[in-house]
Amino acid sequence: MSWTCIAVLPNIGLENPIGGGRIAIASTQDRRVDAAIVQQPVLRDFLSRFYDTHNNPIAPSVILWDSSIEPEFPRFDAMCSFRDAVATSHVLIARARAIGGSFPPSTQWMDSFSIFPWMLTRDHEHIVCRTPAVRGMHDIKSFRGQSSPELVHRSLYSSDLDRPLFVALRQKWCDVYIDGSDTHSDVALFRSLNMAFRAGTIPAGADATDYDYGRSIALWVSAFEILAHPGGGGKADLLKVYDLLEKASYVSEITSDTDSG
Repeated sequence: MSWTCIAVLPNIGLENPIGGGRIAIASTQDRRVDAAIVQQPVLRDFLSRFYDTHNNPIAPSVILWDSSIEPEFPRFDAMCSFRDAVATSHVLIARARAIGGSFPPSTQWMDSFSIFPWMLTRDHEHIVCRTPAVRGMHDIKSFRGQSSPELVHRSLYSSDLDRPLFVALRQKWCDVYIDGSDTHSDVALFRSLNMAFRAGTIPAGADATDYDYGRSIALWVSAFEILAHPGGGGKADLLKVYDLLEKASYVSEITSDTDSG
């Protein structure tokens, strides 16, 4: 296999890689990153240029893609959907543990899994940024990457992952983005995860008000309604969501999972 670094997550450091077949999220110490650096030495320079708000160097995590077979790069929505699955599998169990009070939370906000807007170009000659607000290209010599100032850089471990949830989402991700499934339920799942990712971000920064928290609640409502919608001419409402929730099995105790993945 030949792995390519396709994106950077500056707010987290992973002690254990999280894989999904041809895609993975891993630390900069991962052997696949080492191999990528051998092929493109400038990648080491790029990954070493990340700091927190107080000028402390940080080690970001990276999203890797197996580029040894076609396609050489994934669809952008495939990468984001995998990120959504990983983030949801961390954040929801962290919030449950925080409510229970028996475990120190790891990261309770989806922003921890935000993708850094700047990345090396495919020829590794420059860095490029593409967002709804910015289209730019620059020289790496002046680059200084930063974690999000409203977050604390977190180190995440295998026990921080809700493994049963992630395993189920990973299988669905492979069904859709590797095998090409496009059923209504598959499309609804990843639309819902996209909405859940935004719903689970920090409502606002230092200027947060009750309105900001209300907006987050509305986004969670939308995430559930997307998942519960039957498709076609059907509709999703409170009762449909309740019916969906009643199908889930619940446990009253959270246990630690040490599987590294």
